[in-house]
Amino acid sequence: MGRQAVERKQVLNSRQGRFHDDPDSEPTSYLAASIETAWLEVGARFGKVRPDPLAFRLFRVKLPAGELADLADPKVRERVGLSQNDLAADPAPAACRQAARKLRAEGRGQAGPMGLTYPSLRDRPKGLCAAIFLERVTKVGVEPADAEWRAYMEKLP
Repeated sequence: MGRQAVERKQVLNSRQGRFHDDPDSEPTSYLAASIETAWLEVGARFGKVRPDPLAFRLFRVKLPAGELADLADPKVRERVGLSQNDLAADPAPAACRQAARKLRAEGRGQAGPMGLTYPSLRDRPKGLCAAIFLERVTKVGVEPADAEWRAYMEKLP
């Protein structure tokens, strides 16, 4: 979910988030597994706004096959020094950014996980989100999902 954008970099590179501080040295994209989760996550940032097709746009992102570290898994959290409370805290504590840095440090270049998955804070208990480490992804497909976005908006009260 993003504001109207035409360039891939505008869609993908998040300025701020739970798992990075600097968009230049830690290029990160935040994705959601469903339209509902994406909209609830966007609402947390912009407040209660109507899903206006002129102000927001949904994009489908296709990633290459690769490992995503699952922060819902206690073993993965332990490996990166992140507690369940850290993961559920809002706003995100520094431990979330430190955990992402540890995952980024695993391997060099394209080695290691290309990002992580985590439970959505806004769409509990079913929502799933991902933070993608853009420096680890060489090919990403980004395309507008306008029909799905319109269909979602039409279902809203």
